Amino acid sequence: MSPLSSQAQVFRGADALKYGALTLGGAINLVPLTGYDAAPLQVRLEGGSYGFFRGDMSGGAVEGQFDEFGAIGFRAREGFRSIAVRTQKSFLLISVTSSATTSRIDFILR
Repeated sequence: MSPLSSQAQVFRGADALKYGALTLGGAINLVPLTGYDAAPLQVRLEGGSYGFFRGDMSGGAVEGQFDEFGAIGFRAREGFRSIAVRTQKSFLLISVTSSATTSRIDFILR
């Protein structure tokens, strides 16, 4: 599961119809992390063979009615062959304003 998701919900068959008419076979809903359920600061590093490296840093906070979550990540691998070299950088910032009656996503930057 993605480090940006707090949980995965699996809906089988007709239970998934609330997500649209084309989901008759089922649906998977990935629930993203928010400032309420994310750690204030989380760092994750992985390494492996053929020059594989993965690093992620994320954090969340709640200040008044603002709920923020942000993450930054880097992935690289040299691969077994020269054509398998891959480098990927990602940045995600989500800001949500919520109150007792409404919730609104202000911006998502990826």
